[in-house]
Amino acid sequence: MNRYIYAYTCRYFNGDIYEDPEETINVIWQLSPILGNNENIIYENVSQAIVASSNVILQNPQYSQPPEFLNLILNDVIYLLSSLENILSSLSDLYNLFHLASQNLNLESVYMNSIGQRNKEEMDELIILKVLKSQVEIEKEKRIKELEMYNKDKDNIEELIIRRGKKDEKNLDNNNLITEI
Repeated sequence: MNRYIYAYTCRYFNGDIYEDPEETINVIWQLSPILGNNENIIYENVSQAIVASSNVILQNPQYSQPPEFLNLILNDVIYLLSSLENILSSLSDLYNLFHLASQNLNLESVYMNSIGQRNKEEMDELIILKVLKSQVEIEKEKRIKELEMYNKDKDNIEELIIRRGKKDEKNLDNNNLITEI
């Protein structure tokens, strides 16, 4: 299960995903490129998973959101991937949602069978998520280095501008001195 869809769903329901488990499961099912598909899809990196999920959301006008909302989702994904505890917590939420929905709607055969088939896939996904987490951390480190380089360049440019301004003032003072002589 893609963490992007989980994060989107949590925000879509303003964190109250257990208020109506059936509705929550329906949103997850409709938006997930994995659950809504009978194929085993494995993304090579975080970017592919996010792009696939965001494309499903963008193509579904019922779930379209402003760009700021989608940026919050990306921050949520980074947080979800930041620790094994967060990953397990999201998986636990999903399991509980499917369980509640199956009890409330008596759809155990539909949803619980899907979970049973996906138990191994979810464990495999944990392994993949560890790898994806490291990729996110590497990407984050790259962005931090880029920001540091940008700030260093900015400081150098500001220093150059200040020096140039002082040089221009000196030249102006020398010209005034020559004029006075």
